[in-house]
Amino acid sequence: MQRLIPFVLAGLLVSVGFAGDARNLTATRYLKHVQYLADDDRAGRKPGTEGIEAAAAYIAGQFEAAGLKPAGVAESWFQSFPVASIKQLKEADAVVRSTPPAGSWKLHEDFVPFPFTATGEVSGPLAFAGYGIEAAEYQYDDYADFDATGKVLLIFRHEPKSEDSEASFGGASPSAHALFVRKARTAARHGAVGLLVVNPPNRYPDGDELYPWSAGEARSSYALPMVHITQQAADALLKQAHMPGVAVLQAELDEGRESLSTDLAGVQVTINPGVAPVATRNVIGLLPGTDKADEFVVVGAHYDHVGTQRSRRGGGGPQVHNGADDNASGTAGVIELAHQIAAGPRPRRSMIFMAFSAEESGLLGSEWFCDHPTVPIDKIRAMINFDMIGRLSQDKLTIFGIATGAEFQEMVTAAAEPLDLKYEAPLSTGGIFTRSDHYNFFRKGVPVLFPFTGLHENYHRPGDDWELIDAEGATRLLRFAHGLLLEMANLEDGPTYVDPDARDEPADERDRVHAPPGDADAPRVEVPRLTVRLGVAPDMTGKGDGMLINTVYPGSAAEKAGMKKGDRIIRIASTEIVTPRDYMAAVAGFSPGDETEITVQRGDQQEVVLKVRFDAPTEE
Repeated sequence: MQRLIPFVLAGLLVSVGFAGDARNLTATRYLKHVQYLADDDRAGRKPGTEGIEAAAAYIAGQFEAAGLKPAGVAESWFQSFPVASIKQLKEADAVVRSTPPAGSWKLHEDFVPFPFTATGEVSGPLAFAGYGIEAAEYQYDDYADFDATGKVLLIFRHEPKSEDSEASFGGASPSAHALFVRKARTAARHGAVGLLVVNPPNRYPDGDELYPWSAGEARSSYALPMVHITQQAADALLKQAHMPGVAVLQAELDEGRESLSTDLAGVQVTINPGVAPVATRNVIGLLPGTDKADEFVVVGAHYDHVGTQRSRRGGGGPQVHNGADDNASGTAGVIELAHQIAAGPRPRRSMIFMAFSAEESGLLGSEWFCDHPTVPIDKIRAMINFDMIGRLSQDKLTIFGIATGAEFQEMVTAAAEPLDLKYEAPLSTGGIFTRSDHYNFFRKGVPVLFPFTGLHENYHRPGDDWELIDAEGATRLLRFAHGLLLEMANLEDGPTYVDPDARDEPADERDRVHAPPGDADAPRVEVPRLTVRLGVAPDMTGKGDGMLINTVYPGSAAEKAGMKKGDRIIRIASTEIVTPRDYMAAVAGFSPGDETEITVQRGDQQEVVLKVRFDAPTEE
């Protein structure tokens, strides 16, 4: 910790010699934080990278300079947690060894972990299990009369090859039984602890290449540790048990299609894929209150983004996605509010200023805090979340969550009117937006507010840079939040949580928007995982039924079909679309290449029916 302040002072730390007055929130100072966080040197602030670690150090330095106290783990500024969906290969830890030794195997030459491997080291007796397939419909079963319990299995990739290229099993188009995920699940179900996978020689006559590492595929973790080994390595293991080599076994399996699975007597194998989830950190600072210091108001924003990757629409190689609006804009806001509010006078309640990591991976940082709080979660009286507040000039400010606190409507109105701040407040559906960090607090029964200046064409694109940030608008929004937060922190009681199920609104409307809050076991709203892409961004402030389109991306299925910005999707095939969630549910039923009719309302014109052919989704 001693190094934080000298590191940040290198031209980056702003002076804190000012009074705690909202008028001291300036666009210049705010923008400096955005510029640092969204600089190319941060490389998109993806968890597990040097860029996000530098951002974490910067935020902690700012909290310290503001006069906050560390509120992370063990009196530090940080709360670390793993991100299972982002794995890294630690080459020094990767090992495959056998007893007795079958040679000294080298990573990338003799073996390589599959990117979708499970993590952790496993050991067990080695057994050969053919292709690792159990397919009753094709009268093929490598597990027939074979006990795999506690064993490491050596299996072939793919499935037994058929002479008929049109065959459903073993033909030119593989069946589902050939999938790595199916083989891993089948092996785990039979009690195996790990898999060594080898290429069948007849499918790779020109070489024996190992499976390449892919960060995208590393987002998944299958049931077992899985390592790809060369045919030469597999032959060395088989030789120890006086078994024929892979070429002989493969030919016999393909021709006979009967199980050859057997223990490789006397051979023990240890696998450590050398793959581990990345660790990342929430940054947490505390401003102690005066006479109600054991109660808390949380001010939060996520500081991670999606890193350096190929743009979803733009071609070319990997590009830095700086995430200036998403969400350097919100993080800068939390930093500046920390400086101003800490300058005094100090509020009655304590305030927690927090920068979450891994929001882009599924709200993981806020989830981790809510499940492992560093202060009692039932003492958190309110939470305000800043995520994308850098485009107020779009005139699309929405404040979600007003209906979650009994006092919020009056408080928000009183704070907004002196600033002439115009906003939309979705109240009839509970006003809950489920895809940002406030939602995890809401699930715990905490009243939440989420000001949001809207999606735009740079969302998750390389073009989301600091030059496009409306710093004056963001500062105006922060002045609004400053007064609101101080009122929350000085209340005698409340804010009072409002149970969404107690409101006078149809249950089906509520259920479209949120799940009930409660403890960690409360059900969540799960957004369907789409297998297709239309290529639009909704306007979250749009009133009325249907989904109002804010952006139609160039080259997308929507553009090709003739969809335009301002169209309102009201029907997909025969399904009526009332909310964006209806849209998600309707689209989830399609596959890439499927065609359907989408009906839109275009301005004051009659309904327009567009014929759409869905694209495959592209990586964020």
